Parts: sequence; structure tokens; C-alpha cells
Amino acid sequence: MKKQNLFLRLAAVLMVAALFAGCILSGTTTLAKYTSTASGTAKAQVAKWSIDISGTDIAASAVTNLNIDLFGTLLEDDVSTSESHVVKNIALSADVTAGNGRVAPGTGGTFAGLVITNKSEVYAEYTVTISSITAGSIPLEFSFDGGTTWVKPAAVSSESLVLDNSGGGYAPNDATAVADMGDIQWRWAFDEYGTGTAGLASESSDVADTTLGKVGTAEATVTISITATQMD
Repeated sequence: MKKQNLFLRLAAVLMVAALFAGCILSGTTTLAKYTSTASGTAKAQVAKWSIDISGTDIAASAVTNLNIDLFGTLLEDDVSTSESHVVKNIALSADVTAGNGRVAPGTGGTFAGLVITNKSEVYAEYTVTISSITAGSIPLEFSFDGGTTWVKPAAVSSESLVLDNSGGGYAPNDATAVADMGDIQWRWAFDEYGTGTAGLASESSDVADTTLGKVGTAEATVTISITATQMD
């Protein structure tokens, strides 16, 4: 009887052990699986804004006063013949650089304009405006159409030098996307006494011009404003 009980106990222990081992093996099999992990990173950089005007990057430079050499090239008042009878390229004052020369009756000149290049990574459009012309009593005239039409300073104080912004403006980062504002011409007509349509008017002009020359301090100032804007 005792042997039978021993065998029964041993069988029970073996059965429990078998069940325990089965649970372990069954759990191990259930927990096993494939795993894979991946990650990604997105980055963005601010698009460059760079507008070059005749060699000066106005976006990067602290200098916003461009060299407008309007009076640096002195010609006859026909704006084609070289002027050799007037001293030129003398600084007007201590704070004005050489190249802004003297003007006198019978002189003229041409400014080849500003070349604007979009070196940005966005499209840009430009507006170029003559924001002010101060000539005082100097009888200067200006032309923006190659000398066909001449106007007094008061008539061009808000003259806009329209650039072609059609077709979505100027392409980004494109050295060929260049805007040329065109030429500006100026002159101080030479009027000898008695040769005009009215002698007295000519005499009056000669007297006024002579007075300006005797004092020799009158100055003419032309301010050109250039604005570059990103296109949406």
C-alpha cells in the first residue's frame, strides 16, 4: 500500500513538473517575434537673399549709399562729344568723393545706370526711382530716353525708371537675370548771347549763368532709390 502511494506521489510530481515545463516553453514561444526600427530627420535652411547692384550686395553690405557716378563723365552738352574745356573729376567738398565733377554751361554727361543681379534663392522684383533732384538755380536738364526728350528737374522729381518685372520677376540665383535701369543723361545747355530766338532772354540766361560761376558754390544732387522685393 505504501509503495502504491509512493508511486502515486511520484507520478503527481512528474505531472506537475511536466505542466510547469510546458507553460515555460509555451510562454517562450509566444513572446518570440520579429522587430525592426527606423527613424528619419527633416531639415530646412533659410533661402538666401542677395541682391547685387553693380558689384555691391545691398542685402549683405552695411553700405546703402551706392556710388552714383552721374557727373563723373563730362561731355559737351550734345552728350556725345568729349569735353576738354572744363576741369572735371574734382571733389565738390571734403565729404564728397572725387568723381562728382564740376558742371558748367555747355557740359553734359551720361550715367550708364545700375546693373541689378538677383543672386538670391527666391524670385525678386525691382523698383528704381529718382527720389529727388536738387539743382537749385543751376539750369540742368535730364533725359531718360536717349536724348529725345529733355526735362527740367521739377518734372522728374518722381520719375520712375521702370524695370521689366513681368513674367514673375527675376529668377533666383541666376547670373543672367540682370536688370538694367538704362541711361540717365544730363546737360547744361550752352547759350551764347544774341544767338537765341529772343536776344534778351539769351542775355538774361548768360547773366544768370555768370552769377552762378562767380560764386562757384551751387551744387546739383540727384538721389536714386532702388528697392528689391521678394516675389510671392
